[in-house]
Amino acid sequence: MTVLALLTRIDAALDAGRFDEIAACAPLLEEAVDTLHPDDDLAGLRQRAQRLSSRLQSAAEGVRAARWRLADIRSMGQAGDRLVTYDGTGRKHDSGGAGLLTRRY
Repeated sequence: MTVLALLTRIDAALDAGRFDEIAACAPLLEEAVDTLHPDDDLAGLRQRAQRLSSRLQSAAEGVRAARWRLADIRSMGQAGDRLVTYDGTGRKHDSGGAGLLTRRY
């Protein structure tokens, strides 16, 4: 498989959220890079790889944020008996379920 075909495959897998396929393409991409020739469109491949790299970094940040949020939700307890809120500056406040909830108008 060519580098361009693999980059296209990784791009499509990223669109579909198939992270296992992205991981499977990594060793294939390493092999394909070794077969590049000077007459290949290296500038185009570099540009495409840079765009894909940016997308992959953004996806990784999203996965990290989701993991952080899931851990935050789990910290509230199985029964949801812990109240975790954030102030305007983003600092976390954990009332431990001891506070009273009031209506805001």
